[in-house]
Amino acid sequence: MLHLGNEKLAAFEDIIGIFDIDATTTTANTREFLNKAQKNDEIISLSDDIPRAFIVADNNADDFDVPRETSVYLTNISAQTLYKRINNWMVE
Repeated sequence: MLHLGNEKLAAFEDIIGIFDIDATTTTANTREFLNKAQKNDEIISLSDDIPRAFIVADNNADDFDVPRETSVYLTNISAQTLYKRINNWMVE
């Protein structure tokens, strides 16, 4: 499980991608993706701070609290830190 921030965990197999906000929001495609996710109520903010990364994840079919197929989590944890957490888990 990967800690995304604010006590939210995601199973590694549910993670579709981890993206750095600053590096990816410069493209029109990413901005369009995030705008659509927001309109579809798929964005979940995990912090009141400025987000540093977003994670796209499949929702677990057993999670009845989240009626969406995918979620986009905004976190103040950097993408680099999230990648390090995944790599540390894979080494163990």
